[in-house]
Amino acid sequence: MRLVSRLQAGLRRVLVVVAPAALLVGASACESDMLDEPGSFAGLYSGYFQNCAQCHAPGAPGRTSDIEATLNFATEAEAHQSITQGSASGLVGNQQACNGVRFLGASYETSLVVAVLDENVRHGFSLASHPGCDADAISDMTVKVGYPPSASFLHNLAAWIEAGAPR
Repeated sequence: MRLVSRLQAGLRRVLVVVAPAALLVGASACESDMLDEPGSFAGLYSGYFQNCAQCHAPGAPGRTSDIEATLNFATEAEAHQSITQGSASGLVGNQQACNGVRFLGASYETSLVVAVLDENVRHGFSLASHPGCDADAISDMTVKVGYPPSASFLHNLAAWIEAGAPR
């Protein structure tokens, strides 16, 4: 009985020290995307897009055989190239209606890369050329990252797109 009490007391001490530290680490990860600069892809990549490399990069631990095949977030340069030049491919099931859709549209609201991150854009996403690529076919990728991008990141992403998606 004494051993159990000592273990419980020790566990409480560890939780008192570890839990606040874990909260700080989580908060800093969620807030780090607020530090990016408008119009800077480097800021967008380090602020949030680098998290996408967990699944969208060659040999990534979260990569599966049915994952979107074109995106590559392994490096900033590869991410910029695949977002600005690529179109969705390799999608299966309900999502296959988005195959062939460019990741970067003419505007923030018509960009597939935005629709997977911004719930408001996803719900209104509609392209005449791909009528089945809509809110029912577009997955919320922020779930895979573990947290949504901040409003600041989305604002900076919109500014970057409106500026012509510069490197």
